[in-house]
Amino acid sequence: MNNRIDLKELERQAFRTNFQDGLWDIYLGIFLLMVGASPMLSQSKLAPGWLLVIIAIFAAAAVLAFLGAKKFIVTPRLGVVKYGPARQQKRKKVTLIMSLSVLLGLVMLFATRSAIGLAQSWELPGWAIIAAIFGVQTVLIFSLGAYYMDYSRAYLYGWLYALALPITFYLMDAGIFIPIGALVFAAGMILFGLILFIRFLRQTPLPEVEG
Repeated sequence: MNNRIDLKELERQAFRTNFQDGLWDIYLGIFLLMVGASPMLSQSKLAPGWLLVIIAIFAAAAVLAFLGAKKFIVTPRLGVVKYGPARQQKRKKVTLIMSLSVLLGLVMLFATRSAIGLAQSWELPGWAIIAAIFGVQTVLIFSLGAYYMDYSRAYLYGWLYALALPITFYLMDAGIFIPIGALVFAAGMILFGLILFIRFLRQTPLPEVEG
């Protein structure tokens, strides 16, 4: 047959539908707000333990909302796809990448004091080393995720995450305790995600139940 079906390409297209509903864009935008707000919260009078509780609750709510939307809104419209070994291997690599990002984040958290001292010894702002490490980490993690997940917008989002933190710290040094960079970037991501989500709902209605 001349019109042979490329099963790998069909599987790739099916995998890319995971990102056509806009939920990943909204989810990452919400987390960017949390990243931008973290330095501002650290300047509050709340104890560090309470700050961690607030961040954990916010993160858990975002994850549960994302998973709930996928399960109860997206899956009934698209169904469940079982991917081949190659695609499953890619998904495992993505899980490993995300685990490494969490580990690097913890290392950066514990190395904060040393990083501030190093930056000051170089006559740089105390946050410069932290922002640089975070920027390199996010660009690398998002780029690897974009490659393995066929999610090209993640390349851009990695840079938005990387820029949000230094902008926030810079404005804080100037006396502006509003994460303007994170707000603007996150608003764009969330708005774009909402547009995709609304289009997805219109183009992919729930299948009719016979009888």
